Amino acid sequence: ADKVRGPDGFLSGMADQFLFSGANGVGFSTIRVLDKLYSNPTKYVPLFEKNAQNFMLEVQRLDPAVHGLNHYEKDAFTTDGGSFAPGKKLHFPKESFRGMMIYPASLDLDTFGGPTKSIARALEFDPDRPNLDKTVNFAGPLSKVQQGTAPRGCPGYGLSMSLIEDF
Repeated sequence: ADKVRGPDGFLSGMADQFLFSGANGVGFSTIRVLDKLYSNPTKYVPLFEKNAQNFMLEVQRLDPAVHGLNHYEKDAFTTDGGSFAPGKKLHFPKESFRGMMIYPASLDLDTFGGPTKSIARALEFDPDRPNLDKTVNFAGPLSKVQQGTAPRGCPGYGLSMSLIEDF
């Protein structure tokens, strides 16, 4: 047990955690935060030191580890086109795949565009946003991911946050 907890076991323990929790997502999240910090240390290090968790969440909102997902439909179905194709019906054949990009949900102008609902405000890096819990990722709304009640769990969420906060 001491060997696992000691310096010799650290890397194997980290490797096990990465494999369990989705190495790509955790690694991508960590690298994106470090990229942001190194891009302008004078500007970003104080923001990180002020609130590391919000800094990480804002990086993820603007550049998520998972931009979308694929969904397999066993049965054929028809749905309305929604905002993608207003007034039209979309037909999905039996045994088809759909690709869903969820990244734009975290740029929603009503939520992140400020009082003027502007794309510039939605794209602005601001870890002090009061509504970071409204970010949507592949697992569901961030507030639900944090509570562990999202439709899809994210085993890497806690690990990613711990890694970043420990830097």
